[in-house]
Amino acid sequence: MRNVSPEYLQKEKEALYVQSLERDINRLRAECDALRADAERYRFLRDNRVDENDEGEKYITFYCDFEHYDDVDAAIDAARSTK
Repeated sequence: MRNVSPEYLQKEKEALYVQSLERDINRLRAECDALRADAERYRFLRDNRVDENDEGEKYITFYCDFEHYDDVDAAIDAARSTK
């Protein structure tokens, strides 16, 4: 068995820790990007598709012929891009 210095082991441990942190950062950035896209869709609907009925109740109108909820996101994104 090779004799390894405590300093070498410490550096290896720190390198593994940094790699773990980098993975966490990348995961959180991806999550943040997805949440940002959802927030932008919401703001688009809020700012552009809110109607009010005779009683003063507000509601969002948006028509989309969809089979899956991902299709709704794509339809909102398409509407946002034409604005």
